[in-house]
Amino acid sequence: MNQLDVRILDFISTHQIITVCFQDDQLGLHCISCFYYFDEPSSSFVLKSSSGAIHDTMVIIGRLTAGTLLPQCLKPGLIQGIQWRGEILASESFGEIDQKLCQAYARRYPLSLAMPGYFWIVRLDWIKFTDSILGFGQKLLWSR
Repeated sequence: MNQLDVRILDFISTHQIITVCFQDDQLGLHCISCFYYFDEPSSSFVLKSSSGAIHDTMVIIGRLTAGTLLPQCLKPGLIQGIQWRGEILASESFGEIDQKLCQAYARRYPLSLAMPGYFWIVRLDWIKFTDSILGFGQKLLWSR
């Protein structure tokens, strides 16, 4: 697996919320914004959802998903952000390593323990990091 560029890792580690997008034959397109924990060794986002949400039926093992990660405040001329694609791994398939990722999520967001729901993981396959701080429109690409 290719190593993630340290600039991408730094960007991911300084933020908390991503947008996750789904496509479903019956429901069409749907996006959510949610807190995440990022696991560097596996290049994966760990997420938690509540049962009964619209996207609940879209969190299917092996389903492809995509999304973005942006700063809370965009500064004109200093655009930064990540576009990503990956594959969903649901909690039914979790092994011991993935359970540790869920525990890491709970340590980062302790209030999540009070929220009923389930964990799922997005194993990233591709990232495009736009960072105009490196030069206007500068992009760094990564793929598994």
